[in-house]
Amino acid sequence: MPDSLTALAEEIVDCRRCPRLVEWRELSAANPPRRYQGQEYWGRPLPGFGDPAARVIVLGLAPAAHGGNRTGRVFTGDRSGNWLYAALHRAGLANQALSEHRDDGLKLRGAYITAVNRCPPPANKPTPTERDNCLPYLARELGLLEQASVIVALGSFAWDGALRAAREIGEDVPRPKPRFAHGAEAEVGRFELLGCYHPSQQNTFTGKLTEEMLDATFTRARELAAMLPINVPNILTLLRILAVPVIVVALLDETPNGDALAAGVFALAAITDGLDGYIARRRQDVTTFGKLMDPLADKLLIVAALVALVSLNRLAAWVAMVIIARELAVTGLRAVAVEQGVVISASWLGKVKTTLQVAAVFALIIWNPSPWPVDALVYVALAATVISGLDYFFGLRKRLAEEREKRAEVPGGSGASS
Repeated sequence: MPDSLTALAEEIVDCRRCPRLVEWRELSAANPPRRYQGQEYWGRPLPGFGDPAARVIVLGLAPAAHGGNRTGRVFTGDRSGNWLYAALHRAGLANQALSEHRDDGLKLRGAYITAVNRCPPPANKPTPTERDNCLPYLARELGLLEQASVIVALGSFAWDGALRAAREIGEDVPRPKPRFAHGAEAEVGRFELLGCYHPSQQNTFTGKLTEEMLDATFTRARELAAMLPINVPNILTLLRILAVPVIVVALLDETPNGDALAAGVFALAAITDGLDGYIARRRQDVTTFGKLMDPLADKLLIVAALVALVSLNRLAAWVAMVIIARELAVTGLRAVAVEQGVVISASWLGKVKTTLQVAAVFALIIWNPSPWPVDALVYVALAATVISGLDYFFGLRKRLAEEREKRAEVPGGSGASS
């Protein structure tokens, strides 16, 4: 498959089917704005870019005259690309957030980016003939990307192009034609077509498209493609979840060896909590999956240990109930936020709460019966739990209100070029 995509890319680069677009791309390259003067322009049609085994295809309109037409890679060298690749990186589909030039080390994982038109059109408006001249290239890409099952269409032009290309390769396109909208979904043969506003400057500057909306789109794309974002931080998070049953079984063993095993596994699991976040930030490998699952793994670890300690009469039931109620409430609020396109990472107050909870649970496992300093630590952790829960609630309410105001101010739309 990579060889076939490579052959197609070579054919695309040599294309001169549309005289108007050939003239415009070469004129743009010969007359760059001052900020790009002295740079060597690509000045040719752009092939797709990404993982040949991609499950998700991201489809734009066309290269920008001084973006992809300059750098030689789709969505590279302009602000639309900055938004798009940063979102792909947060979703775990790119190894870095920046896309500046063809040799910047950017790689996509499970994603492939392409466009309906391969040359920049004047005023970002290809003619129907120019669109139809390029469609066979897109159709062949869809056929070659055999593992792809989701197409994210950035704007109404890309949405329409995806439907036309899918029909060209024999996919079952619904009738009447599905209409584009942000968040719209349509089953098109083997593909799930997902609509998203284009990350054009007009859309991002006005708030029509926000980072949260773009993140929610790629989270949904991963869900539809049944993809799990696997990287080192997320593996550590999953290991923390797998440690939970080991801790519970060891605690319920009610022997010194059982307590020692539970304390050791609990300590290692707690260490992974700080380690996964450190690695994600150090490698710039923060993903939406990580933002969601990291705090959930923390909650599961703490809640399971608390229930086991209550069953052993080593912790007052009411204390555990308050902590668990707070964790469940925040988890529910987080789910509501995600539905609204808002992802809130753990705050410093939440991290303090988690640290105190971990210290209190570890101490309760080690000391049986617990001395008064351990009991005091439990109540400090309890206070931090309540305060951080209130902080999350009021912070989320503010964010949701801001999101509603943005959406009320800006009418729906599609966006322009890539």
